Amino acid sequence: MQNLGLRLDKRGSHDVTLITSNGVRVELHFDLIERIKYPEIAKILMNIWETSSLMDNSNHHYIMSERVFYFYHIAHMAKHFENGGCGIRPFVDLWILHRKGFDGDELLEKGGLKAFENACLRLVHVWFCGERHDETTRMLEAYIIEGGVYGSLRNRVGVQQNKQGGKLRYLMSRIFLPYHILMHQYPALQKRRHLVPVYQVIRWLQIVFRGKIKKGLYELNASRNVSDEQDSVMSDLLLRLGLK
Repeated sequence: MQNLGLRLDKRGSHDVTLITSNGVRVELHFDLIERIKYPEIAKILMNIWETSSLMDNSNHHYIMSERVFYFYHIAHMAKHFENGGCGIRPFVDLWILHRKGFDGDELLEKGGLKAFENACLRLVHVWFCGERHDETTRMLEAYIIEGGVYGSLRNRVGVQQNKQGGKLRYLMSRIFLPYHILMHQYPALQKRRHLVPVYQVIRWLQIVFRGKIKKGLYELNASRNVSDEQDSVMSDLLLRLGLK
């Protein structure tokens, strides 16, 4: 940071975000995916160096094996899907990878992503190969288009509220962050779990004084506006995709 004139923006659960002097964001990943949220997937990706090979004539440039790269692509899609949507481009990439013969069936089974991959492949064949929709691909298509390129708040709240088990539990999880998430925001909490109440209050004060109350209220309003019918559809979709 000192040598290149970078400043720390934030430390996340799997990466550190730095800002260059001219405003470019640089994300340095120390994990390919969050270990706490996706333990089975993270177990597979933690061995990334053992399954990658050094590029010819390079001392630092490694290339993933085809099956691990394919697995990571599906895992990355699933992660962004749960956060509101992943856009259409990853489906284009999936179509290309599938046509090139990439697969990762064994890894996908271990990581619990086989059903998600199957649904995504069926949608790929609908969009790019002229096959007919089924109920799952119609639901998945509607979710992806609703989410746009980066995912929508409405989608994200709908997924997380469903996975938390209802609006009240979702609300409580947003007000009182779990220790494993709070710890990544405040590294001083590592091995100091007794300080969680203190840092919960610190977080609330930072939300107030950094002008993030409006964003929080917008999110809570989105949760309140999720109807029982929408919640039921979301639950059905997550079950079909093996994400619940």
